[in-house]
Amino acid sequence: MHRVCHELRRPLTIIHAYSELLANGIAGPLNEGQQGHMDTILAAAETLGSQIQSLVGLAEVDAGRFHLIEEEVDLSSVCPEQIKRFSGRVEAAKLNLEFDNQSSELVAETDRERLYACMEYLLDNALKYTPEGGKIRVTQLTTDEEFHISIWNSGPTVREEEMERIFERYFRADLGSEELNAKGLGIGLTLCRANAKALGGCVRAEASKHGGMIFHLDFPIWGQPSIHSAR
Repeated sequence: MHRVCHELRRPLTIIHAYSELLANGIAGPLNEGQQGHMDTILAAAETLGSQIQSLVGLAEVDAGRFHLIEEEVDLSSVCPEQIKRFSGRVEAAKLNLEFDNQSSELVAETDRERLYACMEYLLDNALKYTPEGGKIRVTQLTTDEEFHISIWNSGPTVREEEMERIFERYFRADLGSEELNAKGLGIGLTLCRANAKALGGCVRAEASKHGGMIFHLDFPIWGQPSIHSAR
């Protein structure tokens, strides 16, 4: 799988690079219609790149091994950076995203890429399953014992008997709505849980008492193998 993904990445990198150059007018100015077409090509290339990376992650899950690269990470910046990255999609979907930052500054030794990937998968899931005009609320909290993120969305609620199954690869809960933009490979939550576990944490889902769904992502600050305070 790794070799296949590597071979797919090479032409995709070229497509993305040249598309970006054309979109920036390197071969001459673009009219409004041409600019729109280039933006569509770039967005599709980024989506395909993300899907390839997800397949690499799935191969790691199947192999039962993760290579962790530890570095100093300011945990209080995790959510703000990912929320900023998703701001365009939030605006395009006409959603209201709130952020409640209850974290004090805390630098930890952890794998930045895998930690950010957990957040990315959960935000992507919230965007897919929140109808237009709905709400998403992200809460981030650090204590002396744990680093906690919760993401609530006002979309439909998963039935209790399917709550654990949504973390199975390719499984999609029957939410009774054809209006949701639930596209993708169906492995995002699987990879989120696998990455969280590799970092010594866990992820779970529950129906919110206010309606909708809420996902909890928890990492013990002093847990093994990877979240260690650098203070």
